[in-house]
Amino acid sequence: MGESAAAAGATRSQRISWVLLPQSAPTNASYTLLVLDGNVCAASLLGIVGAGGIGMELTQQLRLFECGSVLTIVLVVVVTLDRSASYLRKKLI
Repeated sequence: MGESAAAAGATRSQRISWVLLPQSAPTNASYTLLVLDGNVCAASLLGIVGAGGIGMELTQQLRLFECGSVLTIVLVVVVTLDRSASYLRKKLI
């Protein structure tokens, strides 16, 4: 972990903050976004079975046969997550 930084006289905390964290940031961001995506999907499914949230709105629109509204809700969630993930990855790389 940062042998060159250690050779230059950096302390352990400096090596972690200046070497380890920048190297692991893209991986950590990808994992965090994966977990976020899973949580949004889970929230949608829980809402469909009656827990409220995004899924409740989806269920209501599906019962009214408002396919355009359902598609809009799903696309907004998917596109928002995708754009924010792309933006975050670009900033970290």
